[in-house]
Amino acid sequence: MKLIKLSALLALTVPISLFAQVAPQLPTNLPNVTTSQPPPAGFNALTASEATLQQYGYPPNPGPLSAAYAGWAKAVSAPQTRVEHPILEMTDMQAGPCKGFKELPSANKEGEEGGTVSAFRSGTSNNWSGFVVLAPTLRPFGGNNPGLGIVYAYWVVPIAQQPFSRVGDGKVDLCLQWVGIDGAGGSSDVLQAGTATGAFANSSGAKQALYAAWIEWFPFNIFQIKNFPVGPGEEIFCQVWNTSPTVGHAFFVDFSRNSSLKVAFSAPQNVRLVGNCAEWIVERPSSSSGLSTLTNYVACPWDNCVAVGSVGAKYNVVYFPATTNAQVFSLTMLDDAGNGISRANLQGLYDLWFRNFGSSR
Repeated sequence: MKLIKLSALLALTVPISLFAQVAPQLPTNLPNVTTSQPPPAGFNALTASEATLQQYGYPPNPGPLSAAYAGWAKAVSAPQTRVEHPILEMTDMQAGPCKGFKELPSANKEGEEGGTVSAFRSGTSNNWSGFVVLAPTLRPFGGNNPGLGIVYAYWVVPIAQQPFSRVGDGKVDLCLQWVGIDGAGGSSDVLQAGTATGAFANSSGAKQALYAAWIEWFPFNIFQIKNFPVGPGEEIFCQVWNTSPTVGHAFFVDFSRNSSLKVAFSAPQNVRLVGNCAEWIVERPSSSSGLSTLTNYVACPWDNCVAVGSVGAKYNVVYFPATTNAQVFSLTMLDDAGNGISRANLQGLYDLWFRNFGSSR
């Protein structure tokens, strides 16, 4: 009953048409990625108009009555220096749609490790762990509705290390933390952004860790953002949204470094956003040689996991991992031998606790 009463309060009042306006974009080193003019000194995003927010590259304001507002307000009002000239590099890695999904036979109705009780459905995946909301109102492009989708979260970048059973074998282990739209429930594209943690150790004991921010619109490969450094233990905000079926946006804030970054990027040729699902995911990416082994990230807390959809001409529906107004799946990642290695537990309505367990072959 508590969740039902709460969902009745999740009303938004911002017309979609405001976000459909086109603000001037500045080039980056890649032709399909642009950035926005940085805000002037003393700029107050909390009181700015939607057109001004868009001009300076801020995510759209979900409205003060929305359950999505507090998380947005914290991110846009934090002290931050904007990266004015993002430098991106295409990698040989992909963070793609959910692979090998299998639904487990019974719904999970119990919280774990002190988490919230929720009636989400459970499943397994070869590359994803986390929560997926399948929501028809995130499908934004039917009829005359121009429609948009939003998804964001906060998380702490985990420490990158190899699985304890495989230290020093010369392999590179990778782990991605991201928010995104599409990639499950029949949609094959994914508009996504997040952080990466990688670990390597050779037989002589030399170790190296990789930490990076990235964007991707699958089936493109991952674009690493070279001049937006992130590190272990740092709190990251990441939001993904779109302003058309073929234009997506990502906004990052690193609260530990007081830095932020905004990029807009185009969909691959002949790809349009479907908008039927939103997700909060820890993933092992793939390359031409197959799925990577998973970094032993141990644990990763996530806060304020929120997605927003639209009915009619306004953003007016909010979703979260414990939502009752959409179908929710909790996914456990399997390794190549079929063993569970990563999953997320609910910690309240909007928060998740990811943990790494078992093997990674």
